[in-house]
Amino acid sequence: PADPLSLLTPQLEDGDGGLDGVVEYNCDECSKVFTRLRNLKQHLQTHLDVKPFECDKCSKKFTQVAGLKKHQTVHTGDKRFPCEECGKSFSSSSNLKTHKQLHTGEMLFSCNECPKKFKQLAHLHKHQIVHTGEKPFHCSECGKSFTSTSSLKTHNLWHTGELPFSCLECPKKFRQFAHLKNHQTVHTGNKPFHCAECGKRFTSSSNLKAHSRKHTGETLYTCDKCPAMFKLKKDLDLHLLNVSCSTEYIVS
Repeated sequence: PADPLSLLTPQLEDGDGGLDGVVEYNCDECSKVFTRLRNLKQHLQTHLDVKPFECDKCSKKFTQVAGLKKHQTVHTGDKRFPCEECGKSFSSSSNLKTHKQLHTGEMLFSCNECPKKFKQLAHLHKHQIVHTGEKPFHCSECGKSFTSTSSLKTHNLWHTGELPFSCLECPKKFRQFAHLKNHQTVHTGNKPFHCAECGKRFTSSSNLKAHSRKHTGETLYTCDKCPAMFKLKKDLDLHLLNVSCSTEYIVS
């Protein structure tokens, strides 16, 4: 594929200088628009996976120097930005600003396609892919595409077999933090999810959904080697081909 940096082309809105003659620089990889060429170049590094700025404490790398500086506060413990409401301190003004929205309940970023609102611009951008159907992040192993880097990272764990989230109460490990949290209710006995039809309680929303289908009569495809259930037969077939069955109760 072509190097995105070789595709830099300033475009004028409406083809005649645009609104107030502002030059727009479009990313051909994900359609994001920038008013400065410098910002577009920095953004393109996220597609190239170029990370020239390395932390001298832990070797973690970043696409921009601002990201490196923000990360370095993890090692220094420097938290110069306190919240006036609760006293909690943060390493950057942006983190403090995001935190303050917990107190105000303010949702600054609205989706133009639906009524949803978000506290962070990054969350809005991630949500908007739902409307576009865009899946710009591809697995190099199997070619499957995803809407976010986090979804791709989670998927890659199926190929590597890595289980990064460990339970402190027992030897079990999990691919996703959400699965660990669901599992931990086994030790606490907490069952916060209850069925509106019969009152039975469950440790996770996925278990409740699976149970609710007994009332609705909806058909599920069940793995005969583990408790995993799927709405579509093709998902069950993929499960049987690509993974070792676990004891996690999954409804896809």
